[in-house]
Amino acid sequence: MPRKFSCTACRQLSLHRGLTLGWLAALTLAVSATEVLAQDSLPQTHTVRKGDTLWDLARLYHKDPFLWPGIFRLNTAVVEDPHWIYPGEVLRIAADATVAAVPTMDTPLPPQPADTTPLLEADSTETLARGPQQPSSAEAPAEEWTPLFPRQRARSAADILKSYTNQPYRPLRRSEFYSSGFLTENQRLPYGEVLGPVTPSQIKSIGRGASALPYTTVALAAPRGATYEVGDTLLIAQIGTEIEPYGRVVKPTGLAQVTEAVDGHYLASVVAVYGPIRKDQRVLPLESFSAASGERAVAVADGVRGTLLGGLGR
Repeated sequence: MPRKFSCTACRQLSLHRGLTLGWLAALTLAVSATEVLAQDSLPQTHTVRKGDTLWDLARLYHKDPFLWPGIFRLNTAVVEDPHWIYPGEVLRIAADATVAAVPTMDTPLPPQPADTTPLLEADSTETLARGPQQPSSAEAPAEEWTPLFPRQRARSAADILKSYTNQPYRPLRRSEFYSSGFLTENQRLPYGEVLGPVTPSQIKSIGRGASALPYTTVALAAPRGATYEVGDTLLIAQIGTEIEPYGRVVKPTGLAQVTEAVDGHYLASVVAVYGPIRKDQRVLPLESFSAASGERAVAVADGVRGTLLGGLGR
């Protein structure tokens, strides 16, 4: 036989469930009231002090640093870059009450006017049922079809290599001329000096042994009594030991073009690299180079003979 529960047990179970639901409702109301109180207690503005970031302000006022984009959106008229805020700037922390809320429902579309075009007598029921018909291919006007990407003629290997084999003859290239070392022949050359690569203050300065890369900005010093102009191209070189009676060895390491000149201070951009460009190397005005037109190299019949005089560090 099925068991029967007393009405007293049923009433106790109902009472227990009612008390549980009541506590949950009260807890929900308390949390909601706390959130509203927290929103109301937020200050309207904050004056930036040294060391402040949007991350810290979001953690201070919203208890969550990941909410910093909300503060940034409220202050786009003041803050251009969210990573940089400056002391003295007044930032809004909470939105004003005058800010309109985003509507929860989309604005309905305006009603479309009804089609009042009268039906023609020739329009039968069958024609209306089929709807508008597209003209057939026979009725459509003939148009010339043009491919989006025109077909290219296949090139043979001879055609491809022709651009490499039919090059104008040059007995000496510009880079070969400027990268070749030479001797000073006991002349006093107008040496400038490489002061070092220029880096932003946020980056740790480059050490003495660091080498400048192409398009690196370097600081230069002109020789006493001389000046450089913007656009001048200079030869950067390493000076070796002296070889009697031929003078010192000069080994080019690159080319630099002057980009700024202010009160005797010069900045230049490295445009060619032939070797390590480092601080304390020397700078010389660039000698003009002209390709020898019509000249051709002549082979040496009995070989090349010479005497080794020395080099860098020897």
